[in-house]
Amino acid sequence: MLTITIKGDAHEVNHFLYELSQLMQLKLCREEVQLTKDRETSVTCGVRHQPKSKLSIIRLVDRAGCEIDIPMLDLVQADLEDGKWVLTGRCFDLFS
Repeated sequence: MLTITIKGDAHEVNHFLYELSQLMQLKLCREEVQLTKDRETSVTCGVRHQPKSKLSIIRLVDRAGCEIDIPMLDLVQADLEDGKWVLTGRCFDLFS
Protein backbone atom coordinates (compact mmCIF):
# COMPACT_ATOMS: atom_id res chain seq x y z
CA MET A 1 0.00 0.00 0.00
CA LEU A 2 1.17 3.52 -0.80
CA THR A 3 0.62 6.60 1.37
CA ILE A 4 -0.02 10.04 -0.09
CA THR A 5 -0.37 13.46 1.54
CA ILE A 6 -2.37 16.26 -0.06
CA LYS A 7 -2.23 19.83 1.28
CA GLY A 8 -4.25 22.81 0.16
CA ASP A 9 -7.61 24.54 0.27
CA ALA A 10 -10.12 22.26 2.02
CA HIS A 11 -12.62 22.40 -0.86
CA GLU A 12 -9.99 21.62 -3.50
CA VAL A 13 -8.51 18.78 -1.42
CA ASN A 14 -11.97 17.20 -0.96
CA HIS A 15 -12.71 17.54 -4.67
CA PHE A 16 -9.35 15.98 -5.58
CA LEU A 17 -9.89 13.04 -3.20
CA TYR A 18 -13.35 12.47 -4.66
CA GLU A 19 -11.93 12.41 -8.20
CA LEU A 20 -9.13 10.09 -7.07
CA SER A 21 -11.62 7.71 -5.47
CA GLN A 22 -13.49 7.43 -8.79
CA LEU A 23 -10.49 5.84 -10.51
CA MET A 24 -11.27 2.17 -10.89
CA GLN A 25 -7.68 1.03 -10.39
CA LEU A 26 -7.28 2.80 -7.02
CA LYS A 27 -8.89 2.22 -3.65
CA LEU A 28 -8.49 4.90 -0.98
CA CYS A 29 -8.09 3.60 2.57
CA ARG A 30 -8.97 5.52 5.72
CA GLU A 31 -7.38 8.93 5.88
CA GLU A 32 -5.98 11.23 8.53
CA VAL A 33 -7.17 14.85 8.30
CA GLN A 34 -5.37 17.81 9.86
CA LEU A 35 -6.77 21.33 9.75
CA THR A 36 -4.19 24.08 9.38
CA LYS A 37 -4.47 27.87 9.15
CA ASP A 38 -7.42 29.52 7.40
CA ARG A 39 -9.19 27.05 5.10
CA GLU A 40 -6.12 24.90 4.54
CA THR A 41 -6.19 21.18 5.21
CA SER A 42 -3.75 18.31 5.03
CA VAL A 43 -4.97 14.80 4.25
CA THR A 44 -2.83 11.66 4.47
CA CYS A 45 -4.37 8.48 3.15
CA GLY A 46 -3.40 5.03 2.01
CA VAL A 47 -3.84 4.02 -1.63
CA ARG A 48 -4.18 0.44 -2.83
CA HIS A 49 -3.65 -0.33 -6.48
CA GLN A 50 -6.19 -2.78 -7.80
CA PRO A 51 -4.95 -4.69 -10.83
CA LYS A 52 -6.70 -4.39 -14.14
CA SER A 53 -7.51 -8.11 -14.20
CA LYS A 54 -11.16 -7.17 -13.65
CA LEU A 55 -11.15 -5.37 -17.01
CA SER A 56 -12.88 -7.09 -19.94
CA ILE A 57 -13.32 -5.80 -23.48
CA ILE A 58 -16.69 -6.31 -25.15
CA ARG A 59 -16.38 -6.25 -28.94
CA LEU A 60 -19.57 -5.59 -30.91
CA VAL A 61 -19.70 -5.91 -34.69
CA ASP A 62 -22.40 -4.04 -36.61
CA ARG A 63 -23.97 -5.10 -39.90
CA ALA A 64 -21.39 -3.12 -41.90
CA GLY A 65 -18.58 -5.00 -40.15
CA CYS A 66 -17.39 -2.09 -37.99
CA GLU A 67 -16.10 -3.13 -34.57
CA ILE A 68 -16.97 -1.29 -31.38
CA ASP A 69 -14.89 -2.03 -28.26
CA ILE A 70 -16.41 -1.33 -24.85
CA PRO A 71 -14.14 -1.74 -21.79
CA MET A 72 -16.07 -3.05 -18.77
CA LEU A 73 -15.12 -3.79 -15.19
CA ASP A 74 -16.52 -6.69 -13.17
CA LEU A 75 -18.20 -8.20 -16.22
CA VAL A 76 -20.88 -10.84 -15.62
CA GLN A 77 -22.45 -12.77 -18.48
CA ALA A 78 -25.79 -14.55 -18.05
CA ASP A 79 -27.10 -16.90 -20.74
CA LEU A 80 -30.83 -16.51 -21.38
CA GLU A 81 -31.57 -18.88 -24.24
CA ASP A 82 -30.03 -20.04 -27.50
CA GLY A 83 -27.73 -17.28 -28.72
CA LYS A 84 -29.05 -14.67 -26.29
CA TRP A 85 -27.31 -13.42 -23.19
CA VAL A 86 -27.15 -10.43 -20.87
CA LEU A 87 -23.90 -8.65 -20.07
CA THR A 88 -23.60 -6.49 -16.99
CA GLY A 89 -20.73 -4.60 -15.42
CA ARG A 90 -19.32 -1.13 -14.98
CA CYS A 91 -18.00 0.90 -17.87
CA PHE A 92 -15.96 4.06 -17.73
CA ASP A 93 -14.68 6.83 -19.98
CA LEU A 94 -11.10 7.94 -19.37
CA PHE A 95 -11.70 11.22 -21.16
CA SER A 96 -14.85 12.37 -19.34
